[in-house]
Amino acid sequence: MSRAFIYGKPVTDPYFTDREEESRILRAEIENLPSETAINLAVLGPRRVGKTSLLKNVVLDLESEKRIIPLFIDCLSMPSVRRFSGVLLENAKKEYVEKTGDRAYLRKLESYLKKSAAELLLKVSRLDLSIASYLSIKISLEDPGSDEALIFEKALDYLEELATSKDIYFVVFLDEFAELAEKGGEDFIKLFRTVIQQQTRTMYVFSSSAMTYMNELVYSSKSPFYRQLKPIFIGPLPEEHARRFVKERLALAGYSIEERALDTMMEKSNSLPDYIQRLGDSLLDTAKSDIIKEPDVLNAYEEIFVTLDPTFNLVFAKLSENSKTYSDILISTAKYDRPSRIAKDAGLAATSLPYYMSYLINLGIVKKKEPGRYGLIDPIFREWIVRKFQPGD
Repeated sequence: MSRAFIYGKPVTDPYFTDREEESRILRAEIENLPSETAINLAVLGPRRVGKTSLLKNVVLDLESEKRIIPLFIDCLSMPSVRRFSGVLLENAKKEYVEKTGDRAYLRKLESYLKKSAAELLLKVSRLDLSIASYLSIKISLEDPGSDEALIFEKALDYLEELATSKDIYFVVFLDEFAELAEKGGEDFIKLFRTVIQQQTRTMYVFSSSAMTYMNELVYSSKSPFYRQLKPIFIGPLPEEHARRFVKERLALAGYSIEERALDTMMEKSNSLPDYIQRLGDSLLDTAKSDIIKEPDVLNAYEEIFVTLDPTFNLVFAKLSENSKTYSDILISTAKYDRPSRIAKDAGLAATSLPYYMSYLINLGIVKKKEPGRYGLIDPIFREWIVRKFQPGD
């Protein structure tokens, strides 16, 4: 029997639930590509809500579209714009060949790559534009003195040139885009905007858990992408969908769940897909009978703390690398929501708190609950902090 729940990675059907409206918007814009009216998109939402799963499911949906080629690129930990350019280039070539079966194009590229740069320069005027562009980028990537911005611009151009010459379209899904954007800086974003506004056969879907960054990218009048991206917000699952999903997946494994136990499961997970999956999987390992009761949920909830402890410790360690102040602020925010109380508990001047908070909000860890109040987005992370650092409270 297949697993009833999967966690820790993007999921597809049948583990993927709801998100019909978000998927519909994404597909509708992608379907506008052939008419050259598609709008680039920005998927906004905090961690653990399933943004990557949403994108991956849309990528799978596009398998039946013969002329539309999706490229999914994970920007998390991408070391540089230069490296990204190379990944984008190779993904475009690979996915084009796999989708169309155009092995002749691949053979041409491979044959030219065996030639010297001098030989290629003699033939460049006779080459297909996309092939010439590909070879030019490959040569530049191997030259340590090449301009990173120019390589990036050429890589973006390559997609449009290949799409034009082969009468196809590309959809580029950039997951955790803020990680790359912060390395590239403002000039990178300006160049990105300048190039893609001229493209008609390539569209881009930007996604990141860095809420502040993405909001500024979409809504700030200072952003090069101001009024150029259509936002799609993804939050926790609607509770009715989450409840139905849990019941269906448990039933698949021969279990049922009492309503009070299901209430507790929704409360503890905050309807976040990743936590629902984790709790469900833990329940199947620890439940005392095939009728799940509230104590079973509470016991499973304790079990997942064991698996999440290394993850949460890593978050703290990374924050402390920048400044221990960030970790102190998180501990205080788990306890208080008013800025004055948070600052006092963290040993900070109240005037300096907004500076630190903006960074934590941008990481998708803290949110403004309402004017003058902060809170942690992740309910289990909050409880982990309380247990670890405030055991007596």
